[in-house]
Amino acid sequence: MDSLEVPFYFVWGNRDIFLFMDIIAEKGIHVKVKDFANDFVSSLNLKNVYHVSDRVKVFCDPELYVSSNKGLVDRRTIFVTHFVRGVVSDALLHLEGHVHYGQAKGNYVNLGVFVSR
Repeated sequence: MDSLEVPFYFVWGNRDIFLFMDIIAEKGIHVKVKDFANDFVSSLNLKNVYHVSDRVKVFCDPELYVSSNKGLVDRRTIFVTHFVRGVVSDALLHLEGHVHYGQAKGNYVNLGVFVSR
């Protein structure tokens, strides 16, 4: 992703830490689960991959933002979160990374994928 020179914004899902276990072990990364997203991304030294914490302008015309802070959401904001109860209808788009299965309704998209073993 870093070689594409395009900014990537992400929200962690329940199983995402397992995707990176080999990298964590190889690099000897030690992070607290609570701060995993910020600490892990920082440790990789990627210049264009961001964990969204506040409100970030991602496009100027039309003016669009991305945020994981429910209090900063308006019709120009893509709200990304792991999980929040209910749909944030004030958002342009509400993206959620919580596990279970993909869902879409109105401005809400759950990006979770059902994985069977």
